[in-house]
Amino acid sequence: MKYLFCTLVFCLVSILTIHAQSSSLNSNSATFNFKDANKLLASNTTFSNHAISFAYDEKDKAFYEGRLKKAKKQKLVGIILTSIGAAGLIASITAAVVVSRTDPADVSSSSTGVFVTGTPVLIGAVGGLASAALLGPGIPFWIIGAHKEKKYKKTLAGIK
Repeated sequence: MKYLFCTLVFCLVSILTIHAQSSSLNSNSATFNFKDANKLLASNTTFSNHAISFAYDEKDKAFYEGRLKKAKKQKLVGIILTSIGAAGLIASITAAVVVSRTDPADVSSSSTGVFVTGTPVLIGAVGGLASAALLGPGIPFWIIGAHKEKKYKKTLAGIK
């Protein structure tokens, strides 16, 4: 049964494909000349005077203005994340150095002295990981946002 069904489907597809190819070779079929259409669109005298071109320019302008706004937001988020990450990294390194320079003689019990000895590593590790979590996406957001902003400003300058 499956074999019969697959054979019928294959024959039907083959017939439709052959018919489609033979009907596209018919000389009465309508064709579109892309080269002439591009020449018409490229010439300023024939197409730019039509109202439809102004509508497309306005749509393009609105589209690229929206994209430019998103790119600026992306760049701003990247700057904020990078700044917070850099500040956190500096703060965690500073805190680790300050805690590591604490004199163990100032600590009254030995168990607390052990805790103070391991604390700089803990502060550095936690602060470094948190800062890396912010710097990781922040730097690419900043770079990509700045690149897109530059690209969309250039595109908008070309639109009327």
